[in-house]
Amino acid sequence: MTPMKMKRHLTTKHKHLSQKPVDYFKRLLKDNKQQRRRFEKKVKVAEKTQEASYLVAEQAAKHNMKPYSVAEPYFLPTCAVVKTLFGDEAEKEVKKTPLSDDTIGRRIKDMASGIEKTVSELMEDKMYALQADESTDIGDKSQLLVFIRYIADNKITEQFLCCKELVQTSGQGIFSSVAEYLKEMGLTWKLCVGICTDGCPSMVGSVKGFVSLAQKENPLLITTHCFLHRENLIAKTHGQELKLVLESVVQMVSFIKSRPKQTRLFSILCEEMGSAHEGLLHAEVRWLSRDSVVESTRTETGNDSFLDSSGKT
Repeated sequence: MTPMKMKRHLTTKHKHLSQKPVDYFKRLLKDNKQQRRRFEKKVKVAEKTQEASYLVAEQAAKHNMKPYSVAEPYFLPTCAVVKTLFGDEAEKEVKKTPLSDDTIGRRIKDMASGIEKTVSELMEDKMYALQADESTDIGDKSQLLVFIRYIADNKITEQFLCCKELVQTSGQGIFSSVAEYLKEMGLTWKLCVGICTDGCPSMVGSVKGFVSLAQKENPLLITTHCFLHRENLIAKTHGQELKLVLESVVQMVSFIKSRPKQTRLFSILCEEMGSAHEGLLHAEVRWLSRDSVVESTRTETGNDSFLDSSGKT
């Protein structure tokens, strides 16, 4: 604004201040800056405190099946130890760490975005291979896990690429989810040299399977069968005695998971018994370690002898 316009604004809009000396306005400007600095000091979080918040968020993310609100009840009680070792001032500084569930959620998303950006930069114009597996979580939602493998610094590097909730579990639905994410990452099918999957029809179907649709984009793709699923196939040829035990476990789990009401009642029962787990897995893919399924079933029922000597329930 030109000086004349400023003078006219002062005399018309702030007539009661038009006769004030210049020092008066300088003092007002100085007071305003000091007030702003005091306010920023109160609300601004220190850089070290921000870093500590990210470290806590990383630990919260590593606690499987735990909500983001796990940070405050797990972290804040340690302030008593800090107070004992370093005094009241150290405790006050530690308590300034942002740990609300919304903050932890944002921190985890920021870290995930950072990992995606790093992988995207490393993968620029490089050939890669994918490993994909679709399964159902304990909430009965279909999830697609994708890992990526590429060469960096003259060695093979493997990274977790993405986890997508699937609306359609068909081969077309899986292909659309993966293709959309690869496009976001700036990756093309032309650079993909291989895909590793299980042997289910939605993955390896000759017409509408995920691998078949990917090969239409790049006919040179090499496909392989996941060795973990090979172990799953071998597990079906075990001895008769173990087969009877596993069939009993499958029947129990299938009975509980067959109806939502029975699943809810079982969860309530586990909660009342103080069990560490409140749900059961129900899919062939996730039963690769079947001894763990038998062990967890024994633990949940609280009965060490639910099988007799003949292997029957």
